[in-house]
Amino acid sequence: MVFDTFVALPKTAETYITWPGTEFSEAQQAIFERLLAGISYMGRSESWCEIEPVFTEEKPNCFPLHSSAVGALDDYEEIQVLCPEMQEPDALLQSLLVETAELRTRQKRLDPPGSCWVTYARRHDAFEVQRGKPQRDTIVKDKEPPVAALYALDRFVLPPLQEAVTVGEQARSAVMGRYGRLYDGENSPTLSGRGETGSLTGHRHAFYLPVDRDLDGRVDHLLVYAAGGLKTRERQALGSMREIPCGDRVDLQMLDESRRLKVVLLGFYSEGELAKALPSAGPAVTWRSVTPYVLTRHPKIYRDGRPKLNERNEQVDGPEDQLRREWAGLKKVNADLPEIINITRQDGYEIGGGKKLRWLNYRTRKRRGKGITAGFSCGLQVEFDRPLKGPLALGYGCHYGLGQFASVE
Repeated sequence: MVFDTFVALPKTAETYITWPGTEFSEAQQAIFERLLAGISYMGRSESWCEIEPVFTEEKPNCFPLHSSAVGALDDYEEIQVLCPEMQEPDALLQSLLVETAELRTRQKRLDPPGSCWVTYARRHDAFEVQRGKPQRDTIVKDKEPPVAALYALDRFVLPPLQEAVTVGEQARSAVMGRYGRLYDGENSPTLSGRGETGSLTGHRHAFYLPVDRDLDGRVDHLLVYAAGGLKTRERQALGSMREIPCGDRVDLQMLDESRRLKVVLLGFYSEGELAKALPSAGPAVTWRSVTPYVLTRHPKIYRDGRPKLNERNEQVDGPEDQLRREWAGLKKVNADLPEIINITRQDGYEIGGGKKLRWLNYRTRKRRGKGITAGFSCGLQVEFDRPLKGPLALGYGCHYGLGQFASVE
């Protein structure tokens, strides 16, 4: 019953919002860039975008009538635009804290506080339709491609970090479901880890890594990381996810509201941007287990029970030996990776208040899929010969949150 109008732009269209004559200090510019990086849509919530600052003059096709840009207005029409008022910081904060229910029921107003209507001039032909070539599902080559999506999680009681593999596994299912519904049941090898010939190798596909940023022992963020890059379709599927069914019941669709994790996309990040958004992703020389490293083979022993040792005096197929072998395999794919110089055992993961989570209390098996595991898990600290850029996850279930390491300052 409402005539809901909006403008749809091509996926690669560029739109400018200008503040003529504005000057920033270096500190203000840094804050401005951080604020822009946190905006994932403009206008309607499904209008995904990436915003970055530019410091060149662009000729506007719409401007306030009091602007010095006003000349001959024969080609323009007047429109009303809702704009923020100039306010002192304290007053601005109070305006931003007012909830919708307060506006409608108590204040009996539609316009939010701290706003005003301004008359703008807009070109008559501003929305002329221009036909162009269809857009391909590719990443823009002249810009560093996004490789990660970071979400904040919300629920009355957040899941414990010990259930990280459950959160990661069900997050993958939710994202794949979103992709299939958006694209007629198609599969994304990047998001699913499966191609036409079976499981992908090389670890370039998506990792679903639950994160405890405030160190309270509960999962409050989710990082979806794909070293091979996230193309347009993957980003659209990730951006459309609103919740993750998370519980023990087999029929996830029957889970009540209290068992569903609400998710809020904080943004997409390139390799260079990820460390700023998630400090635990390094770069760093030392990395420490957050979730247990789960072995894929049984440690070797002699018939009399003595452990078989290698030339490093480490048990053959023990945690240290398996991690070194796994790392050697990764270095064959990426020769730029640093060398491991030392591995030590950790007796638990330390959270706030000096408490430690014991590795035995973690869930260490996925619910679905074949995956090979020996069932043995432990925590490790790994030191490299030079800084490594994360995120870092190794061993069984590493694409679902197991074997996850955090950088140590």
